Amino acid sequence: MTSIIQDIGGAWGQNKTMAMQNGYLDRAHGLFSGYLSGWSNLQIAGAILLIIITYDQLRYIQQKGSIAGPKFKIPIMGPFIQALYPKFDAYLEQWASGPLSCVSVFHKFVVLASDRDIAHKVFKSPTYAKPCLVPIATEIMSPNAWVFLAGKAHAEFRRGLTGLFTNKALSTYLPVQERVYADYFDKFVAASEANKGKPMGFMGHFREINCALSCRTFFGGYISQAAIKRIADDFYLVTAALELVNVPLSIYVPFTKPWRGKRTADAVQAEFTKCAAACKANMASGAEPTCIVDQWVLHMMESKQYYERIAAGEVGLEKPTNLIREFTNEEIGQTMFTFLFASQDASSSATTWMFQILAQRPDVLDRLREENLAVRSGDKTRPFELSMYESLTYTNAVIKELLRHRPPVIFVPYLATKDFPVTPDYTVPKGAMIVPSCYPALHDPEAYPNPDVFDPDRWITGDAQSKTKNWLVFGTGAHDCLARSYVPLTMAAMIGKAALEIDWVHHATPRSEEIRVFATLFPMDECQLVFSKRKTVERALRFSRNHSPSEPQCQSTKSRDMAASKGTILMTGANGGLGVALVSHITASPELSAYHCIYTVRNVDAAAALKSALANAPTSHSHEIVALDMAKLSGVRDLASTIAARVAAGEIPPIRAALLTAGYIEYNTQNWTDEGLDLSFVVNYLGHWLLTLMLLQSMDREAGRIVVVNSWTYDPNDTRNGPVPEQWRTVFKDSTSAVAKGSWSNNSQNPSFQSGLRRYGAAKLCLMMMVGELQRRLNSDPVLNNILILSVDPGVFASGISRRSPWPIRFLMYCTTIPLLASITTWLWPNGTVRTQTKGAQDIIHAAFESNGASDERTTNTYLDGTTPREMSTEARDVKKREVLWRESIEYAQLKEGDTVLVNWR
Repeated sequence: MTSIIQDIGGAWGQNKTMAMQNGYLDRAHGLFSGYLSGWSNLQIAGAILLIIITYDQLRYIQQKGSIAGPKFKIPIMGPFIQALYPKFDAYLEQWASGPLSCVSVFHKFVVLASDRDIAHKVFKSPTYAKPCLVPIATEIMSPNAWVFLAGKAHAEFRRGLTGLFTNKALSTYLPVQERVYADYFDKFVAASEANKGKPMGFMGHFREINCALSCRTFFGGYISQAAIKRIADDFYLVTAALELVNVPLSIYVPFTKPWRGKRTADAVQAEFTKCAAACKANMASGAEPTCIVDQWVLHMMESKQYYERIAAGEVGLEKPTNLIREFTNEEIGQTMFTFLFASQDASSSATTWMFQILAQRPDVLDRLREENLAVRSGDKTRPFELSMYESLTYTNAVIKELLRHRPPVIFVPYLATKDFPVTPDYTVPKGAMIVPSCYPALHDPEAYPNPDVFDPDRWITGDAQSKTKNWLVFGTGAHDCLARSYVPLTMAAMIGKAALEIDWVHHATPRSEEIRVFATLFPMDECQLVFSKRKTVERALRFSRNHSPSEPQCQSTKSRDMAASKGTILMTGANGGLGVALVSHITASPELSAYHCIYTVRNVDAAAALKSALANAPTSHSHEIVALDMAKLSGVRDLASTIAARVAAGEIPPIRAALLTAGYIEYNTQNWTDEGLDLSFVVNYLGHWLLTLMLLQSMDREAGRIVVVNSWTYDPNDTRNGPVPEQWRTVFKDSTSAVAKGSWSNNSQNPSFQSGLRRYGAAKLCLMMMVGELQRRLNSDPVLNNILILSVDPGVFASGISRRSPWPIRFLMYCTTIPLLASITTWLWPNGTVRTQTKGAQDIIHAAFESNGASDERTTNTYLDGTTPREMSTEARDVKKREVLWRESIEYAQLKEGDTVLVNWR
């Protein structure tokens, strides 16, 4: 009994202690809850944000330690915007700031090593760091790709690949490469001839020849030319995705750069896997190897046969030179993808600079040409052979100097797998990126005097060859470049053949020596060249012999070069939000910026947004800003007539795309034109109707596209317009007079902003009807039947067109809510109601250049909602109403015989 009482007493004592502790906790919780109960949700959120920012800042200061770098970090994101648009000068400043410097972007701490010896230490410390390229690379290329392996696994995989780059193996690839050179040199000449001998950017062409060279070297005839072209066109999406630091989880968000890059990478690997299967089947039939994968599969077959014979009890067998396991088609495809990734941008950069620099240095090119002709015994048609390579002393010096002067790899990001003491005073924290830089070592004036001068002789008469520690072009250590022999060989073969068979002239611009960073280094003006077949008789030198290599001659691109463009793009409303997004899209694309563009704005002096967008355009982009008030029909006539005269005279090329984006909304006010027509009706519809009809004679008659920007406000019955009174559900019946003259839904009938919005919608309905009716007439026109007109609804986005709306709508919707939601909703619902201006611009460009959109069958009753074809509203499809609108538009605009080349214009 006593023991029981003792147990009970002990238990009671424990419970008493627990009760006291719980009481303290309850009081503490009560105090905390009471303290927070006076806080609003906004205050709590602000406090949490402040804690996060403080922690992020303190963590950055701790990780930075004593090395160079910003004293404080931009809260949360760091220099993310600068990372999106890297500037080479910024890298130079960073490297000059100290042997170690740092930045922090979002959660990722990055240490840059500009010191040669520290770079070597990183390259040669596999126990402390491993290559990561960029953090997202493993997700795009797969984390089990061989380049991300470490230790024994990496060494064994690499050993099996080394045999693919022996001299014997390299010699088997030369014939297929020779055919690639011949094919693409002809294409270079043809491109210049098609451009009427005017300079054009060849950076894109150099990307394609290198993609073809890689794919043919990898897979020979197993891959089609169509597949090569597709890969060359799309592979830049992979490069664009591999930024030094990406927004976290962006690879899962549709239409972001990482998402697009991942899809492209998967498609390329699938193509390569298919080619690997074809290769195995062919090699099993006893074929001779002609490409890298042939060699690899042959090594697998030899190894398999060796193992089978060993298993059968044979002895004294000679071991294959490359004893490896059998790899699956997927492993082969993935490995060849890593080869393409490693080579595409670097080789494209080297090729671009090679052709540009040699055109600027005719003295170097002449010596190179003489040497290559001599090694071919005077026969310039003789194919390149491996035995020639060792005799090309000067050519090799040119290649080496090129790779030093404009290194195709400026740094290689690594990930610290543990705390890494890179110097006695600083340890890179585990999980941080450590980025050894190659460029500073290659431009070290102690190793290479006058490092910014292109001087091939430093490799012949100088001591550059002895500076092996500075020669970091191909890295060093366990992960150095497998292709360190292959790259100079292919470059020598390419430039030797080019020097003997073609001529090229570089038309330098003020931006030729500016460096654009896109994974590697490219000239900012995309290398403006003209190619031609080389004549038997030596041509005069293009530059004077005493021309300084550091001072390229300049030729400004004047209006006389406009006709050399691929075609003309005309845009109305170019200073608006959508117009500026379109301009940015055009100027950022090498393909689109090759067009001559006519950007029309209401007031040239006030077009600050357009001019700002054009400030980043490549200097090769031919364009003009023209004043055009869509409310002035006489001005519309003048512009159309002027363009027609210029096209006819060959001053500018025919219009490939007319992008009609100008728009105007009056909310609580209403104005009329000099002709007594409603201003909204004329700007949004009638001015564009007249301009379109008069421009038909200036359109490209084989591929011309007219894209009209529309809006869901055109349909009063669209639920997105909210409840619409019955009287406004039909815009017009027998005549458009009320709409045209502004008596339909005017302010006296409904004194609210809705009246102006409805008039805007009515003008957009007329525009939609115009699209259907004009397409019907074009379809039957004997000359213009290949021209298409499409209507695109780009969705709702923040735009200057809303600046006349009531301030609550302007502030709540267009200044805050829509800008905040647009990116999210565009990711989730690409063709939803709210979108970004960038998405709208992409959809318009897609309609104009990449797809026939809703007019695949030349239909007259559909439009594009983003990229989705939709049927027009019942009223927009009404044939009789379309005819009424067309007939009355002729009267409003005073269109006469001879104003348009459309046969059935009445």
